[in-house]
Amino acid sequence: MERFEWRRGKGHEVQELGGSKGMELRRERTGQVVAVWAHSRWTTGKKGKMAWRVGDGELGEMGDVMLEVLAVLVVLCVLEKERRAANAANASAASAGG
Repeated sequence: MERFEWRRGKGHEVQELGGSKGMELRRERTGQVVAVWAHSRWTTGKKGKMAWRVGDGELGEMGDVMLEVLAVLVVLCVLEKERRAANAANASAASAGG
């Protein structure tokens, strides 16, 4: 089975989407960037952008649709984790200051 992994990144793929930080989904065997998530630099109501770096049929035996669904779910999980951490930090700061 082919393996993929998300890595935090600041490379040109992330910057092309208008972000200063983000994540890159890489094929472990070759290091090829398959998808990119970039956090939004500005607070426009958007959390960021995601883009695919491969064409249809290039994702191998796992299948395009399955990998796309899993990739989106991972990004959503990371965003939720960041949201919870920010809420906990805000609650901690509020209780320390009041």
